[in-house]
Amino acid sequence: MTNIITSFDFKDRFEIAQKIGDTAKLTSYITTYQDNYLRKLLGIELFDAWSADIDASPYDQITDPFTVVIGCEQFESKGVHEMLKGLIYYNYQKDALLVATASGNREVQTSNTKPISPIFIRDRYNEAIDTYKAIQAYCMDKADLFPEFKGLDLGYMIF
Repeated sequence: MTNIITSFDFKDRFEIAQKIGDTAKLTSYITTYQDNYLRKLLGIELFDAWSADIDASPYDQITDPFTVVIGCEQFESKGVHEMLKGLIYYNYQKDALLVATASGNREVQTSNTKPISPIFIRDRYNEAIDTYKAIQAYCMDKADLFPEFKGLDLGYMIF
């Protein structure tokens, strides 16, 4: 599947400082994680149908942002695009906290700055999981529209 997001999408809340060579690294993360998370979100059968034509109805209903009340619970999806940015941001930044050395992985240290807080990264991940869970709740509620849905649950980060 073609990438839904690109390295240029990582700005504002999902800003990733990129120096020469980092764009290829970020693109590698996008390629590695995008379809993986989408298959977990939707299940393989629905992912295949959705990725064939993400703009067609009823798939646009899960691609675009929405708010829906199901039972006594309100779900808000910021859309697949924002969800993927949050999940990929998390994976990229989590790995950026470490540097490989001859004596093993070490936490990044510099003389005049501190690395990003793992709590900040966790919050971005959990915000993406809110959308992930909203999309899954919608698919389960609209089982007549999405009979192929067999998504896997992802939990929140707690640390």
